[in-house]
Amino acid sequence: MSDCVLIDQVAPQAGTVNDGYFNDVFYQIDDTMIAANWNGFTDGDKGSGIVEYKYMVKDSSGEIIVPFTFVGNATSVIHSGLSLAVTERYFVTVKAVDAVGLSTDVTSDVTAGSKLWIGPTDTLHATWKSQDLESDIDKTEFCSDNGAGLFTVIATNGTNVDLTAPSLADIVPRIHVTSCVTNCTLVSNITGVQDDESGVRRCSYAIRNSTDFVIDFVDNALSTTVEATGLQLLAGQSYYTVVTCENNVVLTTEKVSSPVTVDNTPPSKGSVIVSEDRTHDVFWHTFQLPSLQQNTAGALVRFLMTKNPR
Repeated sequence: MSDCVLIDQVAPQAGTVNDGYFNDVFYQIDDTMIAANWNGFTDGDKGSGIVEYKYMVKDSSGEIIVPFTFVGNATSVIHSGLSLAVTERYFVTVKAVDAVGLSTDVTSDVTAGSKLWIGPTDTLHATWKSQDLESDIDKTEFCSDNGAGLFTVIATNGTNVDLTAPSLADIVPRIHVTSCVTNCTLVSNITGVQDDESGVRRCSYAIRNSTDFVIDFVDNALSTTVEATGLQLLAGQSYYTVVTCENNVVLTTEKVSSPVTVDNTPPSKGSVIVSEDRTHDVFWHTFQLPSLQQNTAGALVRFLMTKNPR
């Protein structure tokens, strides 16, 4: 007679995942590693039993920093050799797998790099240890700036406050009139990008006409030149470059360029009147540029005079 076969159709029950080595943490100083620990996962009395754990690390945009990695029956992990962004947020997901392959995922709270700057929507967290070997500690007081009386201070790396968005002087197009309508390129210069507090983190740009976006916002990093390519433009329309810059506490500034107008129609024909003796006085009239919705394009009228042989 064979041994009995256990039917397991229920995934393991979720536990708790903590950032850090022991208790859950919200911030860390090290930007080269992530630590996590977990507990409370179970497969119940009638389950096939948890046989392995895997972990994964993502950032706040969903990009996978560390793919699911096998750690056996371990209930903690330290993953080093990373390059973490100081202001980014990271999440650790733990997958508990039972003997029949059923699994349950649990994602930790936020693990972030050390925050040197905080903005108007951030919260400042602090922990401390203190002792008095003589009369014991009666109470603990804290302030965000200084203290009074007899005290001992141990300070972490300073955290500064930035409540001001970056400054952005102007967006200057290289041209103001174009005849291009297919596979066009618009180039603009970004001037006066500055943030004296937490610093400029990145800028992005978009292209729009008077009513709609032609290209939604594209990351432009810290480049001071915008080059939007592959554009399909309409004659008679004006197009604007919109630039948004963000500092390291996610305060933003937006600026819109002056328009670039599309004119792909030549002037209408006029007439040229030459004096009867053809020695002087050349006149022209009724040359007209097509009407534009925005700026008036400049006109250039060229003529050639030749002297008849006598």
